[in-house]
Amino acid sequence: MGKVIKTSRPEQIDWIMLSQSSMEETLFSRTVVLDEIQDMYEERLRYERDDEIPSYFTDQPLESGITRRRRDRQQNLRINEATRNEHQLSQLIREEKNIQRLKIERQNILENIENLREPICPANAEFIAKFRLNHEHERKLVDMDMVKKQIECTLCQEDLKLNDSYAIWPCPGAHLFHYDCMLKSLRMRNTCPNCRHEVEGVLPASMQAVLHRFLSRLFT
Repeated sequence: MGKVIKTSRPEQIDWIMLSQSSMEETLFSRTVVLDEIQDMYEERLRYERDDEIPSYFTDQPLESGITRRRRDRQQNLRINEATRNEHQLSQLIREEKNIQRLKIERQNILENIENLREPICPANAEFIAKFRLNHEHERKLVDMDMVKKQIECTLCQEDLKLNDSYAIWPCPGAHLFHYDCMLKSLRMRNTCPNCRHEVEGVLPASMQAVLHRFLSRLFT
């Protein structure tokens, strides 16, 4: 019986050692395989295009969608604003043309005849309409620095006061006037009151055509 014990113990020890070795090799092999799989996955993510990455791995598609919608909304706002400006400008142009026509019709006969010989040319309707539209969008108000300079509006011969609305004639001297004074001046003539610099005026042929129509209606 002692011999059996002697012969069986080494075999048992060898089996245990073999089993431990096999388990270690198996665990090592599995670890190597897992490492290789992880390396392959990381390599794929490294070279995969952005649009191939699932949305649950990154929030970039969501951010791009938000950015795109914001850009589209801003573009629509710009388009709507441009459309409103064009519509408003068209209305102002029609209004200024009517003002010019009524002004000629309200003049007496002698004034109309004199204008045919030496026409007084106001700024054209398009220029005045743009002038009014720009003032509505970017109103200029007199500040304290301008008050200290005691700038005089030569049209009404009064100094520009704090918070008065003013306008600048598009001339080399950039002469300043009250907005209302400059608007009245543009409707009278197309030259700067200070330096006679001209802006876009009504064509003499157009003025003469209006006067001729008025006089023909008057005497027929």
